Amino acid sequence: MTVTGTAADSGGGVVARVEVSVDGGTTWKATTGTGSWSYKWTPTTPGPVDIKVRAVDDSVNIGAVTTMPLTVGPQP
Repeated sequence: MTVTGTAADSGGGVVARVEVSVDGGTTWKATTGTGSWSYKWTPTTPGPVDIKVRAVDDSVNIGAVTTMPLTVGPQP
């Protein structure tokens, strides 16, 4: 599964990286890209999951976390 999105720095800075968490924010993984980003993820179990996303700017300010709820179907 590939999760995609866009990120911007509202303060006029530059987005240096975007990070994704699929375990409630315990661990964060870097995405590919910054303004437009993607993250490849292989779910291990079906059911509901909250994917959390945050951006980090070029001054190392961490932005607000956005949560994207989704439901993973059974794996073939």
